Amino acid sequence: MKKIILIVLVAVLVAVGFAYAAANTVPVTGAGDGTNTIAGYKVTGVHYNLNTTDPSKIASVDFMLSRLDTSSNPAETVKIQLLSGGNWYPCSIPSGSNNWLCPVGNVSVLAPITLRVVAAQ
Repeated sequence: MKKIILIVLVAVLVAVGFAYAAANTVPVTGAGDGTNTIAGYKVTGVHYNLNTTDPSKIASVDFMLSRLDTSSNPAETVKIQLLSGGNWYPCSIPSGSNNWLCPVGNVSVLAPITLRVVAAQ
């Protein structure tokens, strides 16, 4: 009899837990990460800007960032990574521009470039 009561009690607790979890709502966001199409943003018009005195170095990267879900808020924080496992570089939108600009110092154009963009609201 004790086993039956214990089983019923566990079943009730599990059902209550699922009911509370199902009641949670999360607002629409533009989150996503990956190498193919992701749920958050679309990156287009990527330009690698060379250092004016040493064109063997990348000075900055700029690109357009579009929301895939127009009901989500636009990105507020954007960072890029050019080398797998390398440094993260902060980006900003210069006044009067629609493109994010990311100064990267002087990354060699011969480096194995893999552009990774992370955007958050």
